[in-house]
Amino acid sequence: MSAATDLAFELLGFGAPECTPACELVCLEKSVAPTSILKIDEEKQQVFGVVLDVCTAHSCTPDSQNDIMAPAEVSKAAHGFMIGLQKGIASIDIDHERPADASVIETMIAPIDFEIGDPPQLVRKGSWYMGVQIYDDELWRSVRDGERTAFSIGGRAERHPA
Repeated sequence: MSAATDLAFELLGFGAPECTPACELVCLEKSVAPTSILKIDEEKQQVFGVVLDVCTAHSCTPDSQNDIMAPAEVSKAAHGFMIGLQKGIASIDIDHERPADASVIETMIAPIDFEIGDPPQLVRKGSWYMGVQIYDDELWRSVRDGERTAFSIGGRAERHPA
């Protein structure tokens, strides 16, 4: 990730029992991979997309670091992150450095495969899907102009052979 292009959702106080999954932060970044921002609502200044794509026996797409996430790990990361937001130990940051004027407005583990966006793109069952409301005009401009095109996570994890 480039520090100049990150919007981070950072779990502060990582390590509390209710916030033990591997996800410490989620970034909105410039991506060289196919975009994970699947829908932009320009009128409302909202973006929607996949934070973590699930890896199953039938389908598996590695992330930009060539990592894959099993369904249980995707859920653990998403739920821990949202618990952190609700408890006030998580915040939305820009470049992992300063608060952003933005809010998580939707989040779910996809219960089924579905398509969203124009052109339609697949969100696979078990993937972590999120919507973000952006209030800051400069941050919104960077999303609208395609400078920030993907969600990605950051945090602590152990690597295991797939």
